[in-house]
Amino acid sequence: MSALLWSDEYSVNSAEIDNQHKKLFQLANDLTAAVKRGDSSEAFSETMDALIDYAYVHFAAEEALMIHLNYPNTPSHLAQHAYFINKLCDFQAVLPSGKVGLDREVLEFVETWISTHILENDKKYAPYLRP
Repeated sequence: MSALLWSDEYSVNSAEIDNQHKKLFQLANDLTAAVKRGDSSEAFSETMDALIDYAYVHFAAEEALMIHLNYPNTPSHLAQHAYFINKLCDFQAVLPSGKVGLDREVLEFVETWISTHILENDKKYAPYLRP
C-alpha cells in the first residue's frame, strides 16, 4: 500500500488525458490515505464512489478520443474500462459486510490496475496522437 507517484513514464502525450490520469492517481491515493487514517467503511465507500464517478468521466473522454483517432484496439480497451468499473462496483457491494482486509484488497487492485493499464494499454494509443 503505497502512493501512486506520477512520472513522465505515464504520459500519453496528451495534456488532457495526462491530467485525467493524474486525477485518478490522486483518487487512488485518497483511498490509501483513508485506510492509513482508519476511516470508517462509510468514508472509504464515499472515496470509492468518487473514484468510480471520475473513472466514468475519464473513460468517456478517453473512449471518445480513441474513436476519433480510429484507434484499432478500441473495443478491447473499452472492455478493460468496463472490467475496472465492474470490479469497483463489486467491491462496493461487499464493503458493508465488513470483510477484514477488503480495503487493502481494493487498494491493491486499484493501484495495480491504474498503473498497469496506463503503462501497458494507454501508452499504445499515444503514437496515434502524434500528427
